[in-house]
Amino acid sequence: RTLRQKLDVWRRLPQLEVARIGKEIAIGLCQMHANEILHRDLKPSNVLLDSERRESVRIADFGLGFHEEFLCGDDLSLNRIVGTFQYLAPERWDGDRASGANADLFSLGCILYESLTGQKPFSNEPFASVREEPCHPREYVSGLDLGLCDIVMQLIEKEPDKRFASSQHCHYALQFLMRSLASGRSSTRIESPSISSEQIRRCLHNLGGACSEIPAEWCHGRSG
Repeated sequence: RTLRQKLDVWRRLPQLEVARIGKEIAIGLCQMHANEILHRDLKPSNVLLDSERRESVRIADFGLGFHEEFLCGDDLSLNRIVGTFQYLAPERWDGDRASGANADLFSLGCILYESLTGQKPFSNEPFASVREEPCHPREYVSGLDLGLCDIVMQLIEKEPDKRFASSQHCHYALQFLMRSLASGRSSTRIESPSISSEQIRRCLHNLGGACSEIPAEWCHGRSG
């Protein structure tokens, strides 16, 4: 079944489950973005939950996805607006030529926001993510972990460079937060970490990947 179907029944999910789902989506985005593939329409109905494997998470429906190299071409279709309005990053309203992997992270943030609160952060109106300011998740559900809220709100920042530097950063932050939630500790704040090359190598190794060189931009996180 899809995450959309699960949310239609439960409306919102426990924090640890939201963090786990987000972490697994981030793993999928790591693999996609490493191959310069953008999804462009990430939303709950495109997130598959495999109940036979402890609800392992898979990203589906790549009908709007494409390789980033096409952003450098002359295809006029790149100026079209494609995707689902409520999960569409602000920069996507300028056409796909103006967007990159961070637009998928924005969509992930919208998914996690809805999964935590039962509410979508933006309306289904054109330019909603440009014009509207989302409420803090705690305004809908008091007592939510501040660290998890910080991650979600950073993912849906309007400026791409204020989001996580990469899907690897997002995965690492969610993995760290899951350990905190599972131990029963509440994290007060989690800023986007300044992650070392060695930490990212270790993360990729745990994912079953290999990386001999770490791009410099992966080692920069948002501070404050």
